[in-house]
Amino acid sequence: MTRRFIVSGALLAALAAASPAQAEWSKLLTPAELQALAASREIDIIDIRAAEPGKPDEKGKVAPNYAAGHIPGSVSAPYGSWRGTEQNPGLRLTDDALSARLASAGLEPGDPVVIVYEGADQTDFGAAARVYWTLKSAGFEEIAILNGGLAEWRRAGLPLTTDRTAPTPTEVTARLSEQWSVTREEIHASIGASDAPTLIDARPLKQHLGQEKHKLAKAAGAIEGARSVPHSTFFDGEASVTLSPEKVREWAAANAPGADETVVTYCNTGHWAATDWFALSEIAGLPDVRMYPESMVDWTNAGLPVVTPK
Repeated sequence: MTRRFIVSGALLAALAAASPAQAEWSKLLTPAELQALAASREIDIIDIRAAEPGKPDEKGKVAPNYAAGHIPGSVSAPYGSWRGTEQNPGLRLTDDALSARLASAGLEPGDPVVIVYEGADQTDFGAAARVYWTLKSAGFEEIAILNGGLAEWRRAGLPLTTDRTAPTPTEVTARLSEQWSVTREEIHASIGASDAPTLIDARPLKQHLGQEKHKLAKAAGAIEGARSVPHSTFFDGEASVTLSPEKVREWAAANAPGADETVVTYCNTGHWAATDWFALSEIAGLPDVRMYPESMVDWTNAGLPVVTPK
């Protein structure tokens, strides 16, 4: 396994100060915990933000990107390369595309991987969660997200670099397991059945109620029987950009289905749904949580029925 966490002098000093007691693997890592892990073992860190500066916005600002500054040793692996097409962004990667994506980032199952995103807002967490879901579905076992993303790393005053890390490509043949996903055909066939899964709609409430819709969706509304659990439910207040394990566990304790029930999360394109999937599967530890990755854009473009809950 090729390792890419190249420690600068400034970062080495910070790592040396980390307590060994913090150096434990967790699916959600604070900056201090990531420090401790990097000091105690070899890990792969992938930065899923844009690789290069994009066009300035109306105020002349350019979104944060890998080239402008990143955690030393992290490899650029932009979020868009883990997703589908412009018309169906939630589409799962083909096995060939998945293998190429992993190989170019220097990854292979068995590698411990930490995912870094920007942490601009709560929606941004979904990007990291979607990549996490993809890696888990591809057979990776040690995966973590830097909670709050690079924004939290900056707030902690930790060093950044503009030196690029060029990964050593791996030779990997990967496929996505079906264990954590469902298809639209499976959901459609289960509607009204006694053993239908518990459907969780991770979109904002107005979209669940059919008052708003995604620009690529052909109809507004929800899948019949779905329950609204907006992705924002699992953050500690509207201003927070870090997922709260306490909020997740509180919700699960009050609302979780039985241990033998299947839970399926969806949204518009498998982005917000990935946050709900991650919260319920990886933090709350529910045994059978799956995601409909293509979600409502795929559902409505296939002409399948929607309802408008009251």
